[in-house]
Amino acid sequence: LAEDADRPLEWPGIGRVAPPPFTLVLAADSAEMARLTRGRAPGWGVGVAFPGARTIVLRADVPDLQQTLHHELGHLVLRTRVRQRLPLWFDEGYASWASGELGRMKGLELNLGVASGRIPDLGTLDGMLRGSATTADFAYALAASAVSDLAGRAPAGALDRLIRRLEEIGRASCRERV
Repeated sequence: LAEDADRPLEWPGIGRVAPPPFTLVLAADSAEMARLTRGRAPGWGVGVAFPGARTIVLRADVPDLQQTLHHELGHLVLRTRVRQRLPLWFDEGYASWASGELGRMKGLELNLGVASGRIPDLGTLDGMLRGSATTADFAYALAASAVSDLAGRAPAGALDRLIRRLEEIGRASCRERV
């Protein structure tokens, strides 16, 4: 995992970069994950990134640690560029989409949710991302779909421009606080 984490990858809107130096912690199971994250990870959570502390905590008892690592690296790489607070739906959607978790978007639950009109507004989506495992799985798929849609609807390079603009806003906001 450490060797994989050290390689530069292509990140949408950011380009080919290696993640910043970070600490990788493996938790044996959900109980240890809860202890290590001081309860900040939901019981169903398999990984947590703490961008400010440059730390990723992963559960070692899940089948695809590499995919989970890539998701959490997506948070670190994004937050290295965009330093201000982002809506949760965008942060999770970016990490899910950028790490190649497109299987979620093809899931039956997403298709049924869309077909039945159960599409929440973005504020509600933020709350769903911290809900039950079933609600969160649907919400992660919707968030990834929203970010993917943002990237696909606008002219080529639109996500690059959006990330650059968010980066500029973050720098300006930091200067104002100083």
